[in-house]
Amino acid sequence: MIKPQMSFLDRPQCEQIHQAALEILRRTGVRVFHEEALRLLAEADCVVLEENRVFIPPSLVEWALRQPPSRVVLCRRGSNGIGAALQERTVNFGPGSDCPNFLDPRKSEHRPFTLADMRAVLQLADFLPELSFLMSTGIPSDYPGNAYRKQFATAIQNCQKPIVFVCDDGQDCGRIVAAAAAVAAEVLSGLVIHQLKRTGSPFVFGSGLHHLDMRTSMSVYGAPEFQLARLGIADLGRYYELPT
Repeated sequence: MIKPQMSFLDRPQCEQIHQAALEILRRTGVRVFHEEALRLLAEADCVVLEENRVFIPPSLVEWALRQPPSRVVLCRRGSNGIGAALQERTVNFGPGSDCPNFLDPRKSEHRPFTLADMRAVLQLADFLPELSFLMSTGIPSDYPGNAYRKQFATAIQNCQKPIVFVCDDGQDCGRIVAAAAAVAAEVLSGLVIHQLKRTGSPFVFGSGLHHLDMRTSMSVYGAPEFQLARLGIADLGRYYELPT
């Protein structure tokens, strides 16, 4: 079977970015605001200055990269059925989130997105085998409370596929996680802390790089640079042999 492939960065370019990230961590360092993470890094012989500025040696980053498995499987809720396999060049498709408006396919109307629209779109996406994960698709205009928490609750009630959720802040994320049960240098520093805490545990590589329209300060989802950045992140994840 022929499988189409798309790449933005070749291996030498990934190596160049990786070496630059190692230099950032070694010479510039990273601010760490979590006490246990600071303790773990200090115990691993990282230099800590200015209370929370941590300098991570390249050898520790390379060690951390060797620890996690290269495959992570997301199952359909309540079963062992695979919803999305994060591995090698496997690509998983799903809908996006936070559209304020909806093009009604029945009435051909362009109008504000509602909770009923969300339920209908989620149920359809959950049924389609070509989609591996779900997002909220829109912001319900007819719900006066916290929209992101309502999005998550609606997804839980209407689908079984893995859910990618959006939140407003740390408190929002904490509540969502409780209800359901951090570019390259930043991710690698998180990986080091992750593996120091629990060596060998799974780690999914990724980063959200958004581009702003300088006139409106809005994120431009359709910008070519945004799509190229996503390809670059995917290439880096494959370079590191980490689920991405």
